[in-house]
Amino acid sequence: MNMSGSTTWRRTGFHAPLWLHAGLLLFVFAGFYILRGVLQGQGLGGAFGHLPGLLFSALPVLAGIAVGMSETRLGLARNVVLLLMVTATLMTMIDLTAPTASLPPLLFPTWEAGFVAEAAAGRSTFEGRAIPTLISWIVDRGRGSGEVLQRYPIGHPRLMIANGFFAFLFFLMPFGIVGTVLGFMTWVRRRVVFPRARDERLARVFLAWSLAPTLYWAVVGFSRQAQAAVLFRGEPFFLVLLPALPLLFLAVGGWRATNKAERDIHLGGDPPGGEG
Repeated sequence: MNMSGSTTWRRTGFHAPLWLHAGLLLFVFAGFYILRGVLQGQGLGGAFGHLPGLLFSALPVLAGIAVGMSETRLGLARNVVLLLMVTATLMTMIDLTAPTASLPPLLFPTWEAGFVAEAAAGRSTFEGRAIPTLISWIVDRGRGSGEVLQRYPIGHPRLMIANGFFAFLFFLMPFGIVGTVLGFMTWVRRRVVFPRARDERLARVFLAWSLAPTLYWAVVGFSRQAQAAVLFRGEPFFLVLLPALPLLFLAVGGWRATNKAERDIHLGGDPPGGEG
């Protein structure tokens, strides 16, 4: 029998808690940074101007936390796929319309000069934009990107392309983080028996807030080191994406474990973690 009512995999197609968690996380994140910007004297327009760039970097980890906090139930995987599609769409929209050192914002009028200056100083992911920069690199066949310098001027092809690859890394992060978190939570659900429903909820919250940010910062940290090697030692650009490969490998295993668990439910079985 089940030790906890919350460990039952409910047979429903729409996973309301997943979307509630995702919406609340997005609302709290945006509200915090807007309030912080206003308190720092940036004004409402300046605070909103920094928000899209912050969201671009934060959406992968926010999606991972939302998935980790959500109760495991039948149909969760389908809802997670939809959440990933929404996340990827938002990130693509931001990336394609973000300001750079030489281009104004195309969609968000509140992206002001201060944020463009950050991009020009190399402190923003958006120097050159990920998708347009990589397309330009392919079309131009890497023209001018082979020159290795110890100090790069703003707009140098190698600097722009390296930043573009680093920005593209964030498009891989939602799939890697969410898949890994989903698989880990499925493993916990099948292997761990919680005596009370509250214990399981607390465990989900703790693990989600621990695992997703840890994966995020580990990949970003190693990728930053790879980016420095690309810029100053002449390593190939694809080295910047290499730290994401182990995470994607774990994510594939996580999705397979989740799909297997849902097949077991369709066949009428109950995960071992729900048995008493």
